[in-house]
Amino acid sequence: IDTFRVEALLDTFNIDSLTYFQFARSLGDTFYFAKNSAIGNYYALSTIDFDYAFIFDSVPPYFITYPFLKERAAVNESWDTEEYGTVKLTSAGVTEYGVTKATFTIVSKNNVPYTVGGNTYQNVIAVRRQILFKPTNGTYRPVLTGISYYAKGFGLIDQVLGTSPN
Repeated sequence: IDTFRVEALLDTFNIDSLTYFQFARSLGDTFYFAKNSAIGNYYALSTIDFDYAFIFDSVPPYFITYPFLKERAAVNESWDTEEYGTVKLTSAGVTEYGVTKATFTIVSKNNVPYTVGGNTYQNVIAVRRQILFKPTNGTYRPVLTGISYYAKGFGLIDQVLGTSPN
């Protein structure tokens, strides 16, 4: 698929003085996003996974809110989500339980046009999202890293998963 479209519905609600908009129509594919125009931050109300890329075998029955894009952040600036857990991770036949969080970092900002799906976009911000997992009585380790590309006036234009570790 080279194009994916999601509609914003008229349903809105407020959390922490942000107005969240519902995107999509079926509960399994529903996402909630908000923008704080005063500071240029974009927020998700979700799990910390990438959209449509589920890492964990089970997650809590609730969402958390976090900024996934900060327009005014400098290149190499990072921020973390709060811990989200308890989650279940099965990898190479080993099942672990623990908590998770994501670290976001601005990789590049408005300096190089980005082409995807035959379209070239200007004013692109690339944001690395690293999903971290901390097993019970363990330390955080990365489980998936990807880069999301956002173009001014368009939104998310590309998402490349598995950039490190694979």
